[in-house]
Amino acid sequence: MDDIAQLQNLLTLTFVVSSMLAMGMGLTLRQILWPLRKVRRLIFPLIASFVVVPTAAILLARLPIDPDFRLGILVLGSCAGAPFLLKLADVARANVALGVGVLVLLVFGTSIYLPLVLPLLIGDVQVDALAILGQLSLQMLLPLAVGLFAHSRYPEETEGLHPAVQAIANVSLILLIALMLTANAREILQMFGTGAISSILALIGIGMLSGWLLGGRRRENRATVALGTGHRNYAAAFVVANGSFADRPNVFAFLAAAAAINMVMSFALAGELRRRHDKLAERERRAPAGAPS
Repeated sequence: MDDIAQLQNLLTLTFVVSSMLAMGMGLTLRQILWPLRKVRRLIFPLIASFVVVPTAAILLARLPIDPDFRLGILVLGSCAGAPFLLKLADVARANVALGVGVLVLLVFGTSIYLPLVLPLLIGDVQVDALAILGQLSLQMLLPLAVGLFAHSRYPEETEGLHPAVQAIANVSLILLIALMLTANAREILQMFGTGAISSILALIGIGMLSGWLLGGRRRENRATVALGTGHRNYAAAFVVANGSFADRPNVFAFLAAAAAINMVMSFALAGELRRRHDKLAERERRAPAGAPS
């Protein structure tokens, strides 16, 4: 088990650092700041991510489920800003520019929100807020800043390295989920019928629905916010699970199962949104030809 735990920690660190580094390498400071000009457009994603979803997590945690799964749902509900948002927005033909602003805002928001709010939500469990903030800063915000700096100072070299770093992030996440699903297969199978899987599905679904409803009038913006709110920040969640709940492996097993389910649901939603977008675009292209003259 020690070897598995060490491999889990290594893969977690690799995924967190590489995903944030890749995000920074793929953006410029101007791209980040440009969507932030319209504050009204960003208020509702913040409400969906840091009010609606955490409230849903609190309510779901009241269900009669295992205490470790209850911790997992509270951690999950508090972690917003998934690095996969830009890819999901691209697949869905949504507003990627808005996704940049939303993503960075949610990542920074999570780094402040999580250490402050999670100890209040958990109550009887000891959580070191300063340790969480320090881990998030070192493992998430620092790689993001390094990526932004590299992109600014060495754009050509960074552009060449970016696909490799993104591939490392993708592969490490797949390996991490596979490891956790394998190492905790018994615990995950035991989740069925306990309410844990239903809680995961409900939280993700509420996140997607609230993001869609609060995403504004334009379909592209609503799709971006729905994907950004529905896909949780597993980089931050894994940091917390490893740091604060290392002695409770079921918390990490719950988050690993949630990550796999969330990935499937998010890309399924993105694919459906893309299909509808293409269908609407095709209908609009054909409309003038069939319209009466």
